[in-house]
Amino acid sequence: MNTLNNDELSLIKELNSSQIINSTLDITDNSVLFINHQSKEKLEKYISEALDKNLQTIVTSENCSISNKKIIKVKNYEEKYNEVLIKLCPGYQGKNFYGITGTNGKTTTGFYLNQLINDPSLFVGTTEEDIFKKVTNEEHLTTPKLFNILKLLGLNENKDINNALINYIGVKRRFSFIGKKNKSFVYDDYAHHPTEIAATLSAAKSLKNKVIVVFQPHRYTRTKILIKEFIKVLSKVDYLFLLETYSAGEKIIKGATSKDLFSKILKKNKNTIYLKNIRDLNKLIKPYTINQNTIVFMGAGSISNIAKNYLNS
Repeated sequence: MNTLNNDELSLIKELNSSQIINSTLDITDNSVLFINHQSKEKLEKYISEALDKNLQTIVTSENCSISNKKIIKVKNYEEKYNEVLIKLCPGYQGKNFYGITGTNGKTTTGFYLNQLINDPSLFVGTTEEDIFKKVTNEEHLTTPKLFNILKLLGLNENKDINNALINYIGVKRRFSFIGKKNKSFVYDDYAHHPTEIAATLSAAKSLKNKVIVVFQPHRYTRTKILIKEFIKVLSKVDYLFLLETYSAGEKIIKGATSKDLFSKILKKNKNTIYLKNIRDLNKLIKPYTINQNTIVFMGAGSISNIAKNYLNS
């Protein structure tokens, strides 16, 4: 087991900010991954994934029992992690961070607040998450994590920014019950990333009903990067309806469309339907409403309105 000694304490000071990462998705040859998790099982899963790739060093807590010459285990991990945050964005404690949540009007509120602040500020709306591609390949779930926000603010182009306004989804569209259709219960959920989808499926299956998911993929780039993870989690759905991808302004990427995803999932789950025409949804889903099933409309695009229209039809 490697233990951080006084000489190695200089590691953080000597690192270039671009080397410091907090996700296995960002690993390159010279990466130094700082990672910890309250779950030992999950922590060691992430570290094992990292070791399968060619990186320089992994810095973690003593909660990790894996031994490897690339791993440095730190007694006071949180203290060292805070040093990393300061390295990424010096003086971040003196900056202002605003979180904007709600069902509607987040982007408009953030836009006007951004205009009212008489100080350099960065506004990240829910439709502008691509800005984080400058610092990470990681997809954000409900809100960007502090590490990525500070890494973004630490870029030379953002060094004078003192205020960060971040839109986040909050709890409104997290497995929200929106009504009944015949005997089935209908839910709306924002999950559009494999990790979130898995969590939502776990909640849905706890109701002990068959789970029918109407999923709208969000962005071709996300599908391309995470296609294996999408296939793995969506193939576990009892009955799956795949809608056309919500592009969010992106151009189609070959091999990353909803139809491409469908053809791969179908090999693992025969109860998968590709729905090119949304008008066919009511007719195709109707047989599943006769019994007490759980229907979940899932995604980050226009799927919420599709769910409402379905209930009102």
